[in-house]
Amino acid sequence: SLDGTVNGTTETLPDGKVVRMYVHWEDRTDIDLSAFLITDENSVIKVGWNSLPHVGNSVIYSGDNTGYADKNAEYMDIAIDELPKGVEWVINEARIYSGPRTFAGYNDKARMGWMMREFPEANEHWLPETVSHAVVLTAESRIAYLMALHVPTRQVIYLDLAMGDNMVSGAEDALRMRTYLNQFIVSDDGSGEINWKK
Repeated sequence: SLDGTVNGTTETLPDGKVVRMYVHWEDRTDIDLSAFLITDENSVIKVGWNSLPHVGNSVIYSGDNTGYADKNAEYMDIAIDELPKGVEWVINEARIYSGPRTFAGYNDKARMGWMMREFPEANEHWLPETVSHAVVLTAESRIAYLMALHVPTRQVIYLDLAMGDNMVSGAEDALRMRTYLNQFIVSDDGSGEINWKK
């Protein structure tokens, strides 16, 4: 169930316990997923294939899928209410370890998206029969920011932005992305409500 959501679109998560943010691809290639947790004090925690496998029960990484099947996925399960105090952003990044030179090179067979789950799961080789909120990846890069979750407003922002060619990403990359995202947060009327439409 692909949708035509364009980059920069935001969606509000429905009430639910856990949001699964995923990358899903067809082919026996290898895409690696990571997530940056960024606090309101600019502390960064990285979860994923080359870092922590989880942060308590709040963020759980699926584990590395090296392309063992014709359809593959990696995911981050995020229990929003369990996140450490002060976490403001969760930003997903994916990189092609082996496969086409760019995400666009998957020819519509690599996707990002999110769905709601009852509870987080780790080390599950998740091969969904259906995916929801799925958007085709088109970044002309082998490393891309997929989506960002703004925790205070429960807004998911579709990115699909080329990241560059760093072999390993770190806190500097995360903070640059936070600076970029913060440009789109506008509070017009003093109510504290965030207007993302601008």
